[in-house]
Amino acid sequence: MQKERVKVGMKPREGEDRKETRKVGDNPALEDAWKRYKKSRCQRAKELLILEYLPLVKYVASRLAIGLPPSVEIDDLIGSGTIGLLSAVERYDPSRDNKFS
Repeated sequence: MQKERVKVGMKPREGEDRKETRKVGDNPALEDAWKRYKKSRCQRAKELLILEYLPLVKYVASRLAIGLPPSVEIDDLIGSGTIGLLSAVERYDPSRDNKFS
């Protein structure tokens, strides 16, 4: 079976599922983790948030790796993305009603 390339922004075909982006309010556990982390800087809550959003970092890194030279390792991209995620979690303010993604 031949894989088909899909352009960004294309609508899914009939019968295909579209991966929905998650909002903070969609998952009560995430919403609670954000509240605990922002209120008391709870490290367990921060770890939960990082683990929840790490697959997104891996996805973006794999997409970026396609257009980069082979000398750039995907593990380096994931490492840099993880550092960026750590920074983003610290700076994010859920009270502003923005989506974290």
